[in-house]
Amino acid sequence: MKEKKEKIMLIASYKREYSDAALNKIQRLIQKMKPDRIVVIKVVEERQTKELVSASVGMDEKSHMQKSIREEKKICSDELASDLVKTIEQMDIPIEVYFRMGERISQVIVDEFKRQGANLLIIHDTKKGRLDKLFGSNTTKEIMEELDEEMVIRL
Repeated sequence: MKEKKEKIMLIASYKREYSDAALNKIQRLIQKMKPDRIVVIKVVEERQTKELVSASVGMDEKSHMQKSIREEKKICSDELASDLVKTIEQMDIPIEVYFRMGERISQVIVDEFKRQGANLLIIHDTKKGRLDKLFGSNTTKEIMEELDEEMVIRL
């Protein structure tokens, strides 16, 4: 007898909040897919400490500074995901919420998608101007290059 594969929806929360229209679409997607569980991953970028900073401050100060920055980023990620989590909690579907940090947000999301064995990933759609594209990475584009387009919904 073959076991039914669990349907898992992964929703990535990073850089900005989902709009009210996006939250409504997420609700409709949940109702349509009827996932067994939903995983919300709150992701923030963690940049490496430069050697110059490491050399000019002591280890205790560096550790305290890194801890303080991490806590501040976690609080910001909680705020960005609060409406999303509240919306999902009203739907009576098991939800898990994780906080992750990494050098590349896109890679953290792809790794979590694979680790969870998710069926569907919801991410932000691209909202970068020309200058932003020149000077920074495009998380959405990087994720789309890694995963099958049918498994990703951009809102």
